[in-house]
Amino acid sequence: MAAFKNSPVQLELLDAIKSDDMKACESLMSANPKVLYLLAWPENPLFVASLKGNEEVILLLLRVCPDLIEQRTSKQQTVLHLVTECKHHGVFKVLLGEVKRLNKEYLLDEKDELGNTVLHVAVNNKQLRIVEMCLKEDGFANRVKAMNNNGDTALSLYYKIPNFDLETQEIGRFLREASRDSPRRSTRFLHEASRSSPRRSSRFLHEASRGTPRRRTTPSRWTLEIKRGYILAVLAIFFGLAFAVIGALPTFFPKESLVKYIGVVYGFKDVIYGELPLVFYIIFFITVGFMTCIGLLFVLLYSLPCRSLMFLGGFATFAVYLLLSNENMPKFFVRAGSYYNVPSYYFMLILVIVFICVGALIIRLGNCLTLVSYNCAKLLMRKLVSIFRPPSNEMLPLHNLHYNNRIANAISAG
Repeated sequence: MAAFKNSPVQLELLDAIKSDDMKACESLMSANPKVLYLLAWPENPLFVASLKGNEEVILLLLRVCPDLIEQRTSKQQTVLHLVTECKHHGVFKVLLGEVKRLNKEYLLDEKDELGNTVLHVAVNNKQLRIVEMCLKEDGFANRVKAMNNNGDTALSLYYKIPNFDLETQEIGRFLREASRDSPRRSTRFLHEASRSSPRRSSRFLHEASRGTPRRRTTPSRWTLEIKRGYILAVLAIFFGLAFAVIGALPTFFPKESLVKYIGVVYGFKDVIYGELPLVFYIIFFITVGFMTCIGLLFVLLYSLPCRSLMFLGGFATFAVYLLLSNENMPKFFVRAGSYYNVPSYYFMLILVIVFICVGALIIRLGNCLTLVSYNCAKLLMRKLVSIFRPPSNEMLPLHNLHYNNRIANAISAG
């Protein structure tokens, strides 16, 4: 290999890579095929092309000089570390394809000076796609268990991430699934299957013998994005309907017809029995739906990059809605206690908050009661089945079945 420094061809090639001039790169490398094997480079051409995101140049460089993919930075980072740190998903996919073509999959497990593998860097930078690509390759079980210089695995780094969004939660699911799916799991699976009932054990043993134990499937990132898109579309439609109804209220309830309610004092019985103006109940139920939807919107928008601007727009929209609803609300009072009268608008807002909180509590209790009822019914069914099922060989353990078969054969032979 030549040892001279910084030849004009090297500098021209680096300039062509930085300017994304594919034709110049091809002509320079075809005229000087050994230029990439020079020892001294001011910058690694593969690193430059990868950071620029030029996939065609990357493929060209690795076709001419495959050894470039093994080179490291001063911090002992491979090119896979660099593109992961810079969040270049497409470039990582191209490099991963070249790694497999060159049979250099060990580069996925190489560590930098801090002991971080590519998976560590991907988790640190919340790169869901790169994490998914790393865990699809062979050796993923050892990759998840690899520790850096601080003794952290990729999963322990995940638990140190400060702000969790949808993508971050998906990363956690992938890591937990991969850490559970290890060679030891197959042995444990067989042991658990042999201790279970015969009907279940035969199915589990068959699955374990095929090497395909059942595992919980995880929804993909694209599935979650589609679901979030549908929910946002429904919420946007409801927002439009809420504003349309609030804006149309003066048409159906003119202010002249609401003058008679000004200053009137109602009691709680009037609220319960529906003695208040109809427009009050309409605004109340619209506001319940509107406030529930705006809470859901804040949860869905929290994981987006421009969430601060979206929250500002949401608060502005909410303020406009409050002004419109206040404008259309009849100005009466509701008696609270002996001496205090609450204005109709503030009473409506208090009632909305109480209604949402009580509704959420009832739904939560309903879910808990449903789960308890389901478990009780399942337990009762098992008891009934165990009582009324006739005795048969199917209920015997596997070793007793073999023992009984030997006795039967001996009796028939005798």
